[in-house]
Amino acid sequence: MTDKYTDHPIAELFPLMSDADLAELAKDINEHGQREDIVVYEGKILDGRNRFRACLLADVEPRVTSYIGTDPIRDVLSWNLHRRHLDVSQRAAIATAALPLLEKQARERKAEAARKLNAARKGSPECANLHTPEGPAEKHRAAADAAALFSVSPRSVATAKKIQQEAPELLEKVKAGEVSLNAADQQVKKAQRKKKEDARPVYDFKVLAIHPDWTTIYLPPRRIEIPRTSEPCHVFVVVDNERLNDGFNFCGGRFGDPVCAFSVGRPLISKDMGVSIDNYLVLYTITCGDDGTDEPEWINGGPQSTRETGDLSEFWSKVVAWTSGPRMSIGFEAEGFQINPSRRGA
Repeated sequence: MTDKYTDHPIAELFPLMSDADLAELAKDINEHGQREDIVVYEGKILDGRNRFRACLLADVEPRVTSYIGTDPIRDVLSWNLHRRHLDVSQRAAIATAALPLLEKQARERKAEAARKLNAARKGSPECANLHTPEGPAEKHRAAADAAALFSVSPRSVATAKKIQQEAPELLEKVKAGEVSLNAADQQVKKAQRKKKEDARPVYDFKVLAIHPDWTTIYLPPRRIEIPRTSEPCHVFVVVDNERLNDGFNFCGGRFGDPVCAFSVGRPLISKDMGVSIDNYLVLYTITCGDDGTDEPEWINGGPQSTRETGDLSEFWSKVVAWTSGPRMSIGFEAEGFQINPSRRGA
């Protein structure tokens, strides 16, 4: 019995059967014989990897035939896509695996087109009527071609390719139907966020005070990178009254919902319809320590009423009196606070 055949790279695009399914196929071959030929191309199995293994398992001589065709990639895809029940995630994963083969095919087509073009320019009768190809490499784009062949969107192929680059073992699970493409993408993104978070420097501070730029009307403040600390931390965020909702969103998306707010004096701002605003609200929340159990402590009796506080400078002085350092600030300078090092020179 022959067992000399190995798998062709094109055939490897599709997953093999499970051991249980292969045993069932071997049993069927024992009882009814091999129903379809195993197709061999370039001395390797192009189609029928499972049949070949089942024949060996059943101790039946595999029946093989040589590939007859001009486009083995598309033929293998056609045979398998009609034969197998693959969902969108699996097709996108296999399309990504097919990209190197399609890109190689595109390069070969480009080289062949260049050869014929050079022959035509030299006056070869064979190519005298050829015109110069329009666009690069016959306008062949492997990713778009793969998407079309597998009936998936180019975006799905791009997502699968990203998963392949970041977590190839995860793409194999998508290909096998064990994990959806979206679930795998979320896992990769989560891992990337954690990697980025772990790479950020950790500072030693127990108080974080932020005064975002609220000058962009009806838009959230520009992106603010929040420094890391391993300590339980008091967090104070200055909010313009007219942007209170945005302030709550800012806190909730980064720290947690505010637990209270302080009123602080502000230069009078006259608004339309006779409405005047002469105070800020400073939203207060906390971040716990690395173990998630500790809360930051107050000193000197903790917060007192800020109803008569004239301005933010006075308020920050009170915060210094209520808390033990170190303290860090973003968006302003105040005595007793260190400016966030990551924002210097920005």
